[in-house]
Amino acid sequence: MKLLSFILSLVVASTGTQAFSQTAILSLPTVTATPGEADTISINATNFTNVAGIDITIKFLASSLSFTGVTNTTGPVTFTPTSTDTSLRLFWVDVSGQNPANITSGKLTDIIFNYAGGTSPLEFDTENSLVGDPAGSPITVEYQNGSISPPVPDIAVETTSHDYAKVNTDSSASHTFVVTNEGAAELTVEAPTLEGTNADEFNIDSGGTSFTLTPEQTHEVVVSFAPTSIGTKSATLRFTSNDPDENPFDVNLMGEGEPPVSVDDIVHLLPKDFKLEQNYPNPFNPETKIVYQLPNTSKITLRIYNLLGQKVRTLIDDVRPVGRYEITWDGKDNLGKRVAGGIYLAKFQAGSFVQTRKMLYSP
Repeated sequence: MKLLSFILSLVVASTGTQAFSQTAILSLPTVTATPGEADTISINATNFTNVAGIDITIKFLASSLSFTGVTNTTGPVTFTPTSTDTSLRLFWVDVSGQNPANITSGKLTDIIFNYAGGTSPLEFDTENSLVGDPAGSPITVEYQNGSISPPVPDIAVETTSHDYAKVNTDSSASHTFVVTNEGAAELTVEAPTLEGTNADEFNIDSGGTSFTLTPEQTHEVVVSFAPTSIGTKSATLRFTSNDPDENPFDVNLMGEGEPPVSVDDIVHLLPKDFKLEQNYPNPFNPETKIVYQLPNTSKITLRIYNLLGQKVRTLIDDVRPVGRYEITWDGKDNLGKRVAGGIYLAKFQAGSFVQTRKMLYSP
């Protein structure tokens, strides 16, 4: 985001007879204004020693910045609007320095203003003055940059690239992209598009219409990859919006098309025997996964026992088709109470096949 800047100027007020000089700094922060709300600019002082008086004027350019009121919290104020600028004069004692104010470093004052639209830089008047105590050393005044900028939208997506990895040409894979407005103004986004050589092998499944987000609001866009041929594929998911410095916002998509799985491959992958694998992790806390496989449709049971042979939990008591399965034991009994630490037995039975594995619960 490009911010407008204050003009820098240097003013020297010689009020001492010593050979060295003091460099005092007046600075203002960068402020992002909020329409309809009061905003604050803090004038800060650094390296203030023997500063007896201040007389500074800040110009708000009224041609592009409008106000419903400007005040400050401390110090005398003169507020003099003109046809081309709005000048705010802040002063502590007269510039003659006859009534030392003993002004110290830190925040001098807050300027409170109500922003009503537009953009505007602020300018320090070139006649600004800092006056030193007559007994002090000369003062060099440095004015540091600051700015008022309007609120703007800021588009963000949780990732700038996504790899769908390997996907069979007779299948597809999808991913949800979350778009967030991290700015302070309303974000307007046109319907997202897919660009690039392989864009036709990607598809926006949902969230593909234009949308508007208030600050911190989110929107989900689901994009799938369905390769039509073998090889590496890429495309760009493009968001066009009113974000001032990230437009368009691109997300790189990639994936690899793989040959379809044949019937022979599926048969080859099917389990050939019954099996209960060792749970993982083991030892576990608070839960563990148990994997088993079936070569055919079978009535099975999977139960947990303690070392006394008492049944603790029944995880499965049902018919399952051929395949490989994974189930989680959360370390609780049939009543939903967490079991005590120790060794437990996972007993798997399918017809006449029985297999048992030891598991260690370590709370």
